[in-house]
Amino acid sequence: MSNTSITTAAVAHPSPPDPTPFERDRWDILHWAKVTFRYHKKREWFFNFCDLSTQFVCTLAGLALFAKFFAEVWVAGAVVAVLSILALLVRYGDCKLRHIELAKRAQQLIGEIEKLPIADVASQNIAHWSQIRSQINSDEPPCIKTLVALCEWEQCVEDGWPDHAPKLSAFQKIHKHFW
Repeated sequence: MSNTSITTAAVAHPSPPDPTPFERDRWDILHWAKVTFRYHKKREWFFNFCDLSTQFVCTLAGLALFAKFFAEVWVAGAVVAVLSILALLVRYGDCKLRHIELAKRAQQLIGEIEKLPIADVASQNIAHWSQIRSQINSDEPPCIKTLVALCEWEQCVEDGWPDHAPKLSAFQKIHKHFW
């Protein structure tokens, strides 16, 4: 995510006791990559859902035009027109593919970090991983703050540190894909 706030927020990130500087840097980049992966998988799901929902509703409304499902045929036409324009403007399929690619790159970074034992981490490794992180950041669309917070909390829970990130309210979970 282009917002580096996911790893530099006021939330303290868990780490082993007395980590070396390289261990801390490694953990920060690894945590960022895992949160980024979660975020883009959720965005992929959302855009796939939007794409399929739009196709379903447009197909249903299109059929209604022919079957006079609605009392007023113009209602079905308006539904098809509005959803089609929305799909053209947002380009759900392209958005989904973009998030698939970003999630894949984050997962590759996770694999690259985890294959190297902590004792073998050197400044060159940190620099290389930071470069990959910056490249991923530069290709990301603006992120949705609430969804980032959810992914951050889920990752902290998975890492065994559920109190290190705030849990989202029910209302926040409802609008997580929009703002």
